[in-house]
Amino acid sequence: MHKYILFIVVLVAACFILGQRMPRQFVWEPTFAGSDRQPFGCYVFDSVMAQSMHHGYTVQHKTFSQISSDTALRHNNLLVLCDYLNLSRIDLQSLDRLMRNGSHVMIAVGQPAYAFTDSTLAYNYGLAYDGRAYFSAENVKRFVRGQYSTEDYDTLLWSGNGTIYPPMRVVTFRSVSFGNVIVDQRMCREVKFDTLMWKYSQTSYPNEQCEYFRYYTKRRKEMRRKGIEMQYIDSAEWFGPRLEVGVIVKKPLAVTRLVGKGRLTIVAMPFALTNYGVLNRQLSPIVMRLMTQIADRPVVRTTAYMKSSAEHDAELSPMRYVLSHKQLRHAWYLAALILVLFCAFKARRQQRVIPVISKPRNHSLEFAKLIGTLYYQHGDNTDIVRKKFAFLAEHIRAALQIDILGHQLPPEAARKIAMRTGLDEVETADYLRRLRLDYWTEGNIDDREMKWAIDCMERIMKLI
Repeated sequence: MHKYILFIVVLVAACFILGQRMPRQFVWEPTFAGSDRQPFGCYVFDSVMAQSMHHGYTVQHKTFSQISSDTALRHNNLLVLCDYLNLSRIDLQSLDRLMRNGSHVMIAVGQPAYAFTDSTLAYNYGLAYDGRAYFSAENVKRFVRGQYSTEDYDTLLWSGNGTIYPPMRVVTFRSVSFGNVIVDQRMCREVKFDTLMWKYSQTSYPNEQCEYFRYYTKRRKEMRRKGIEMQYIDSAEWFGPRLEVGVIVKKPLAVTRLVGKGRLTIVAMPFALTNYGVLNRQLSPIVMRLMTQIADRPVVRTTAYMKSSAEHDAELSPMRYVLSHKQLRHAWYLAALILVLFCAFKARRQQRVIPVISKPRNHSLEFAKLIGTLYYQHGDNTDIVRKKFAFLAEHIRAALQIDILGHQLPPEAARKIAMRTGLDEVETADYLRRLRLDYWTEGNIDDREMKWAIDCMERIMKLI
C-alpha cells in the first residue's frame, strides 16, 4: 500500500518536472487580457505602454458610463481592444459625451460590432469596421520553414495625415491586417477624416460602403415610403460600380476624425496592439505611432467590453459561486481531501459485481414528435421555414459555393442552381426570391405558405 502511494507521488512529481522543462506552446487566440503572455495577449503591451506614455497608462475594467461619471478619468484618453464591441445606449451616449469634452477614443475591434453598436457608430460618426480578423498559425510555420509566399503578406503605408511622422511602409502577415475601415464619403464633405494608415489590397469591391451610413439610411426610408422592395435594388445603385478582381486599391486601416473637442479613431488591426505587435520589429513602429495619437493625455485601456466565451462560461459555473464564499470554499477543500484519503485507503483491488447493461432505447422519433408538437402548439411557422432555409443555404454553399443568405442574392445564384438541379432558371429565381422573403419576414406565415416553402426546399435539396 505504501509502495503504491509512493509510486503515485513520484510519478506526479516526474510529470510536473517534465512539463516545466518542455518547450511552451503558443496559443494564437486573441484574448487582449493584461495577464496573458501569449502572442495576442496584452501583458507585454501594457508593460511597454505604461513605461512609454509620458502622461500615464492604466488598465481598468470600467465602462464608458462609469468613466464619464468618474471625475478623475473623464478627461483621459481611452483605448478599447476587443473581439466584439457591444455597447448599450447609455454607453454610446457616454462615449459621445467623453469625446465632445475633449477625450480621444481609439477603438480596435477584430469582428464587426453588434448591429446596434455598428449602426450607431456608422450613422453618427461615418466610420465602420469591415472584415473578420482571424490569425492563421500556418503563416508563422511557413515563414519558419521558408515556404512563405507574397500572398501571405500585406503592405501597410503610414500616411500620417495630421501627424509629425513621415510616411513609412511595413510588410506584415495578411491575417494581422485582415479588415479595413469604411468611411462615409458623403460625410467627408462636411467633416474632415484623417486616414493614418492604409494597406494595399487586391479586391473587387473598392467602393464598399456601409448600409448604416446616413445617406443609405435615408434612402432606405425613402424607398420604403415609395413601396420599393430593398432586395430587388441593384447594388450599383447603392454602392456604385465595382472594379474587376485583381485591381490593387488602398484600403484604410486607421481613420480618425474630430468629434467636438475630442477625436474618434477606428483601427482595423487589433492584433497589432498586443504582445505580438510590440515585439515584432516591423509592427512595433506602427504600434508606437498609433499610441502616440492618444499620448497627449493619460490613457485608460478599458477591459469592460472584452469578455470572451471562456469568461462567460466561468461566470455561469457553479464552482465560481462556491469558491467565492469562505465557508463553501473550506467545505469544498475538506471534501477534496476526504476524497483523496478515500482513494488512498480504498486503492486495493476489490471484486465487484458487473451489472447487466440494457441496450439503450432510440428516442429520436419521440424527440421529433415532441419538437413537432411544440411548433404546432405555438404556431410558429416562420421559425420552421427559417431553420429549413438556413439548412438549405448551408447545403447550397457547400455544394455550389453560393451564399443565398446575404443581404443581396448573388446574380449568378439562380443560374448555377438551375444548371445543377435541371430546373428552369426563371422558376428557380422566383423560388429563391419567395423563400428569402419568407425567411426575412418579421410576422408569421400561414400553413399553406409554410407547406409550399418546405416542399420547395426539399425538392431543390434532392435535385442538388
